[in-house]
Amino acid sequence: MQRRRSDAPANRLQLIEAARRVFAEKGISAEVKDIAAEAGVGIGTFYRNFPRKDDLILALLEEVDEFMEAAFEQAAQGDRKGVERIRFVILRFFETEQRYGWLAEALWSGQLPKEWLVRDRDDQKRELLEQFLQQGVDEGDLRKDFNAPLAIAMMMGAIVFRSRLNLDLGPEETADTVLQLMLQGIGQR
Repeated sequence: MQRRRSDAPANRLQLIEAARRVFAEKGISAEVKDIAAEAGVGIGTFYRNFPRKDDLILALLEEVDEFMEAAFEQAAQGDRKGVERIRFVILRFFETEQRYGWLAEALWSGQLPKEWLVRDRDDQKRELLEQFLQQGVDEGDLRKDFNAPLAIAMMMGAIVFRSRLNLDLGPEETADTVLQLMLQGIGQR
């Protein structure tokens, strides 16, 4: 029976943190040796923790997914109005995009692992966004005749395109601007 090294959990964490920095600087095409060097470990340690570079990328994608799941859960709790719930989620998306901006570029360039792309993980988030939008309609803040799937696509498009537009806005200001523009189109007049 092979024993797990006592430094294995720390090495794994160091590699994930190093990958965030290296990918932010060099993009997802950065080499494994750069990530290992940034983490202060050898290539063997990298491959003991992540047999493929895609395994490391998947670990980072799981981190993003967990953050967004928590954001949706938080948004759904409490007595927030529908529009406030939408703003909360949009802000978390922009915070994620700022921290993991290389992900959008990797998506555009087709560099994300195929096993990530085929997963069906967004249905629950889309359903919650639709509920938040419906709550906005019920509260009289949004028009009854707007197209919820199109509104969601517009929100997601703003998040994905933000990195390509080189906006000089932080996540909070971007979220407020996107929400304001959206409300001008689907809000009650």
